Amino acid sequence: EKSAAIICVSENTKNDLFHFFPNIDKKKVFVIYHGVSENKYSYLPNIYNKKYILYVGSRYKYKNFDFFVESISKILFERNLSLFCTGEKFTQSEEKLLKKLKIDDKVVNFGFVDDQKLANLYHNAECFVYPSLYEGFGIPILEAFQHQCPACISEKSCFPEIAKDAAMYFNPTNATSICNSIENTINNKDCLIKKGNNRVLDFSWDKAAMETEKVYN
Repeated sequence: EKSAAIICVSENTKNDLFHFFPNIDKKKVFVIYHGVSENKYSYLPNIYNKKYILYVGSRYKYKNFDFFVESISKILFERNLSLFCTGEKFTQSEEKLLKKLKIDDKVVNFGFVDDQKLANLYHNAECFVYPSLYEGFGIPILEAFQHQCPACISEKSCFPEIAKDAAMYFNPTNATSICNSIENTINNKDCLIKKGNNRVLDFSWDKAAMETEKVYN
């Protein structure tokens, strides 16, 4: 209430702000998108001899990871796919779930990886999947676009705003929707990669910095 201006990372976040603070002056609220770092990476071929889909980042409850792996367990066998993950090591409950689903040998957790390895994981994946129930922006979407990885993402919160028509969408609470969307993404890889290449051009840290400076001025 005392601020001179408020910057939100998406229109979706701005709407959340007005929901919780309905009396804030709308004229002092600005949306400035995150950017994506310059791509300085050279890609190596897939050294794992496996076709895989990629999950990136943390697995807090709103990330919807448990329901996601339950949903895709069947398709991993049907299409002979693996699931590669980055981030924290699996919890005991997650390991128990993977064993229960009999996919523990199909799921690989690389832990925290450097930017070069992450770029390779994106580039060689059949698709990147983002099953979150909520995000404020979703930088991994831009990373996937940047590294020519087709994106298969939740239809919730800010995702349609950020990706527009450059991604395939699913209902993150519906297992059939998730599986069908993954199938469609893999079957339309080339088209989605091309759209992602175009969409990522709309985001840059230079643009974010200039817009932020303008708000301060």
